[in-house]
Amino acid sequence: MVGQSVAAWEQEDIEEALRRDAAVGARHRAAVRDPDAAKLVSPVVVAARGGTDVPSADGQCGGGPGDAAAAGGDRSGTGGSASTSADTGGSHEQPPADPLSRMAADVSWTAVYGQLFARALRTFISEGPGPVTVDGAVVVVAPTGSAAKTAKGVTYHSLFGFVKDYKMVCADPAQEAARLLALDRWKPISRRLAKVEVALVNEISMVPADNFDLMCELLLHSRAASPLPPVVYAIADFPQLCPPFCKMAFTGKCWTTGPVITLMDECTVTDEANEALQGNVLHLMPRHEDVAAHNSSCLMRLCGGERPADFVAVDTVKQDPNRDRSVCPVDPKTVSGHARDAALIDCVAPRVVQHCRGARVMLTSNHFLGLGLYHGSIGNVVGYETDGTPVVRFDDHEVVETTRSGVQGVHAAGANWLEVLCPAIEYEARILSRPESVASRLQVPFVLGWAITVHRFQSLTLSGAVLDVGTAFGAGMVLAAMSRVPDKRRMHVRSFCGSRLIADRAAMHLYQTSPRL
Repeated sequence: MVGQSVAAWEQEDIEEALRRDAAVGARHRAAVRDPDAAKLVSPVVVAARGGTDVPSADGQCGGGPGDAAAAGGDRSGTGGSASTSADTGGSHEQPPADPLSRMAADVSWTAVYGQLFARALRTFISEGPGPVTVDGAVVVVAPTGSAAKTAKGVTYHSLFGFVKDYKMVCADPAQEAARLLALDRWKPISRRLAKVEVALVNEISMVPADNFDLMCELLLHSRAASPLPPVVYAIADFPQLCPPFCKMAFTGKCWTTGPVITLMDECTVTDEANEALQGNVLHLMPRHEDVAAHNSSCLMRLCGGERPADFVAVDTVKQDPNRDRSVCPVDPKTVSGHARDAALIDCVAPRVVQHCRGARVMLTSNHFLGLGLYHGSIGNVVGYETDGTPVVRFDDHEVVETTRSGVQGVHAAGANWLEVLCPAIEYEARILSRPESVASRLQVPFVLGWAITVHRFQSLTLSGAVLDVGTAFGAGMVLAAMSRVPDKRRMHVRSFCGSRLIADRAAMHLYQTSPRL
């Protein structure tokens, strides 16, 4: 009965999606017949590849705005076109021959994805950047004229100013790029490349390693004044055609400059720079003892030996409110202190919390979620009530509309800041030896926040951080720490060891063997 209900719900979801796709498709066809009537431009199914590949569709579900692009020439052996028109209504182009292409051209993405999943074959989904857009910010290049035409781009020779059969003069790509850009002929090319933010290199298997290295260096040199480096996407399959008498692109120098080690080297800070960052930027560390040592050091630097008494937790045992009522309850007094302490050993609230006025702290509870504060929010202790209750201020905080002083512990609030009273709250943990009882800890809802373990910040995004991950010990730990900071200019590496960059084997096996949609 459950299986039948689930199947019915799934069918209703599919039917609803198909109705939505039909409505979007109708608007799209009207827009094609009258381009001025609407600005909707449908994406296009890209070229089919041989072997186990299937036609690929634009990543914008439901037909979002954007130019069309094809990923390569027709290799299916059928002689069909490599790209298809967005729609046949009012268009002079022939309708797509491939069923998936027809579905995509009609914006029937639900049907497309259903067919792709049913085939259970390797699929590449492209967002279809199309030709040069946004004043040249995104470009598509290819090694041959036919490939460039199919991809609606240009040859890389044309974009980068290479003559036919161009050969590098300098062995080092960076020196060669500097030499070329110093020539008068390359000055307009340099101005053009300075606008390029994203370059998609199609049919990368046919691009020689030397040329690919030089292309990347020319982009870097031309955009030297820009705060953001160019992004290069290499597209195609290396088992296909390769450049004659040349090394393939993945053997080039630039192919190895993108990994983690290079990025960590770029962001490594000196001892002097780290000293300036210690009390201002959050430090991510693998081990609890390192976190505790860093936080204690910052606290002593801030307040010296004179600071308020530590907040000491009150640990008790009580009956589990969610216990099985059919079972006779256990007297909490009969639960040993050892069982209670064992249950609380992993409690996010430590038994002792150090603090002082001005201390940087991090919330350990979602108790203030209604105020937009969550476990992981960083603030500073700005004062204490007469009963010793700490007041924590959170700057650069988006204050919710319902925030009022005196409500939900709000002490004061401004346009982009909030002060909250943080009295002790209750944390609970199950006692495995006594399922009817729970251990309870009464403690303030924060800890010192100058440093934190990588595990604690797994799902959060930081505006800036210092990565001290030289002693990382678990799979994915370094990557998790790196991914917390979206802007590498605000990622400062204190310690790192390449041998600590570990990936879980089972996870890698999953990525390598799983069918993809």
